[in-house]
Amino acid sequence: MRLSGVLLSFVSHGARFLANAVLLMVLARLWGPEQFGGFAYATAVAALLGLVGSWGLSQKTMRDAAVDPARAGAQVRSGVVAQCLLVPPLLVAVLAIGSFGIGPPPDLLLPLFGAFVALNLAETAAAACRGIGRFDAEARASAFGNGVFFVAGVAAALILPGQEAVALALFAGRLAHAAGAFLMLRAVTTAPGSAGAGALETLRAGAVFAGESVATGAFLQVDTVVVKLVLGEAAAGAYQAGVRFVVVALVAAQAVAGVFVPSLVARLGDRPAFALQARRVFAVFAGLGCAFLVAFAAWGDGIVLAVYGGDYAQTAALAPLLGVLVCVRCLAAGAGIVLLAAGAQTWRLLATLAAMGTYVAAAAIVGPRLGLEGLVAVNVGALAVLLGLYLSGAIRRLRVA
Repeated sequence: MRLSGVLLSFVSHGARFLANAVLLMVLARLWGPEQFGGFAYATAVAALLGLVGSWGLSQKTMRDAAVDPARAGAQVRSGVVAQCLLVPPLLVAVLAIGSFGIGPPPDLLLPLFGAFVALNLAETAAAACRGIGRFDAEARASAFGNGVFFVAGVAAALILPGQEAVALALFAGRLAHAAGAFLMLRAVTTAPGSAGAGALETLRAGAVFAGESVATGAFLQVDTVVVKLVLGEAAAGAYQAGVRFVVVALVAAQAVAGVFVPSLVARLGDRPAFALQARRVFAVFAGLGCAFLVAFAAWGDGIVLAVYGGDYAQTAALAPLLGVLVCVRCLAAGAGIVLLAAGAQTWRLLATLAAMGTYVAAAAIVGPRLGLEGLVAVNVGALAVLLGLYLSGAIRRLRVA
C-alpha cells in the first residue's frame, strides 16, 4: 500500500464525509436540536431510499474494475443505466411516504432523495477510478463535487428560509458532483473495446452487492429513525449532532479501506499474500479504533460544547460512549473489507441483517425506558454482534489461505 494512495484516498473519502459532517454541524448550530432533528430524520429516510437506488453498484464496479481495468468505462455505463431503472419506483415510494403522513413531507423528502440519487451516480464513477488505481482522479472529482455540495448547503442555510431551500441546494450540489465525477472518469479511461452488460443483467449480477450494501447502509441510518420515533425530534437532533463527530473520526478509516480493497483483490490469486495483507488490515483498524476511543473519552465532551453550544449538553454527555461505538465500528470495518475483497457478500449481508435486527429489537423493547444513552449502548452492542460475525467469516477464509 503506497503512502500516496492512502493520502489521495483520504482526500476522496474525507471530502465527502467531512463536507457532509461539517455541513450538518453548521445546521445543528443554526437550528437547534428539535429543528435539526426533523431535518436529520428526513435525511435518514432519503438515505435509506437512496441505498436501494444504489444497488451496491459502486462496490461491484470498484471490484470489477480492479479485476479488468480495460472495461471500467463499460462497467460504469451499465451500472448507471441500471441505477436509473430503479429511480421511478423509488419516486413513487417517496411520494407515498410524504403524501400519506408516514414520514417527512414530500417537499423536503423529494429533493433530499434526488441528492442521494445523484450521489449514487457520482460514487459509481469514482469507484471505477479507484478500482483502476487512479486515486488522483477520484480525489479531484471528490474535492470538487463535495466542495460545491458544502458551499451550496451552507449558503442556502444562511440566506434562504426553511429546510426545503437547503434540501434543494443540496440536490443542485450533488448534480454538480455527479457531472464532475463523470468528466474525470472519461479523462482517465480508454474507449471500451466491448459493450457493458445490459441493465437487467447488471441488476441481477449486483443483487448480492445490493443486499449487503443496502443492509449496511440501513444499519447506519436506522438508528436516527429509531431515536426519532422512540424519543422524538429533539433527541434525534442531539444524537445526530454527536454522530457527526463519529463520521469525522471514521474518515481516516474510510480512506484506508478505499486503498486496501483493491490491494486485497489483487492478491486473491496468492493466498499467503492475501492473508498477510488481511492481517495488516486488522492491525491498522485496531490501532485506529483504540486511538479514537481515547480521544473521545478525553476531549469529546469539551469539543461538542465548543462546536454546538449549551443546547447540546445531552450530546456532550454521550461522547465517551460514542468513542466506544467508533472503536467497535473500526474493528468491524477491518474484518468487513477483507470479506468484501474475498467476495463474501452473502456472509456480510447475513451478518449485517443479524446485527441490525438485534439493534431494532432491543431498541423497541428497552429504548423508551433507557433513554438516549441507552439507545447508543444498544447500538454498540449490535455493532459488537456485527464484529463477531465478520471476524468469524474472515478467519475462516484466512485459514484456507
